[in-house]
Amino acid sequence: MGRLPNQSFEQAKYKSPRQQQELARAQKDAELTLLAQNALLLFADMANDDIGIKVNHGWITLCGQVDWEYQRLAAVDALKVVRDVAGISDEITVRPWTP
Repeated sequence: MGRLPNQSFEQAKYKSPRQQQELARAQKDAELTLLAQNALLLFADMANDDIGIKVNHGWITLCGQVDWEYQRLAAVDALKVVRDVAGISDEITVRPWTP
């Protein structure tokens, strides 16, 4: 009822192809966020509270602060194993050393 016989359920629910593309993109970005969180934990040994992850159209942006430069580099390197990443922006800063 209310839809043409040729339309699939998804097409009836999300009427325009643009809306379908946006939904698919949002789902892919959510998947990439989870994959990035797992990669940071497994390969860089960093908890999710150390580094923030934002994903937009497959582009991952890392932000936050770490104590050492090697931690910043390890975080970026950990994401290189994640598939379907358009790119990585590194906005991680190293906390100033205080004696």
